[in-house]
Amino acid sequence: MSYRPIQHYRGNEADLPQLMAGEIAVVTDTKKLFFGAGGNQEVARVGDAPTMTTATIDYYVALDGSDETGDGTESRPFKTIQHSFDTIPDFIQNRIRVILSEGTYLEVAVLRNKFGGAIVLDSPDDVLIKGGLLISKCMSAVQISHVSSARTDSASGIIDYGAIKSEGSLNVSFDSIKIDGTGISNQAGLNIVTSRASIINSQISNTDRALSCGINSSVYSGNNTGTGNKLGLWAERNTTIGKIGTQPAGTTAEYADGSSEIR
Repeated sequence: MSYRPIQHYRGNEADLPQLMAGEIAVVTDTKKLFFGAGGNQEVARVGDAPTMTTATIDYYVALDGSDETGDGTESRPFKTIQHSFDTIPDFIQNRIRVILSEGTYLEVAVLRNKFGGAIVLDSPDDVLIKGGLLISKCMSAVQISHVSSARTDSASGIIDYGAIKSEGSLNVSFDSIKIDGTGISNQAGLNIVTSRASIINSQISNTDRALSCGINSSVYSGNNTGTGNKLGLWAERNTTIGKIGTQPAGTTAEYADGSSEIR
């Protein structure tokens, strides 16, 4: 077994103090689990049995796999990216790797509320996530590599803006990804909100904003390409984009509001 349940009771929610970074608390009255990470972050309810890794884990996903009978091994892969995300323990001391087999995955996958360690989503083959991808409130280091994404209408109500979005996350990196917004109007390619993120060696084309960043985000953009965008780089609400090398092209190359900068 590569993970174990964790419990740490702390008292009533109204009396819960500010948690230190990495401190865990389960309150007895509302039965909520909190994690100290820039404030008291609610992770789950006690009945959800939060878990922690004790070793590195690889999960395999394939279109001919099964979420019902698969166990995530290479010989018995899961069918959906979402099921692999849901299987990842809440607290990570090691590294989790989700390996996608070739094909088009018709889903909006959400990675949410993971803490510590590293999570890698990667593929050695040609993979398209046709729907969307959201990384939300993750305090783990998250790396997304060698996948393509195209937003569809199924993302509405889950991802408000963008084919791929990171919100409220500590350390997210994108390497060698491709986003094509053809046929979807008024949407960003990659949307970074209240996150620290980097994107390198990637291509974003045919979007409203190729790279849209806002609300206290810090983003590094290096050696990226793309055409057909209305705007290449966008920074707003106390956000910084550091750039090097090529950037996705747009009718307007870049925009930063008065509280932000692109340098």
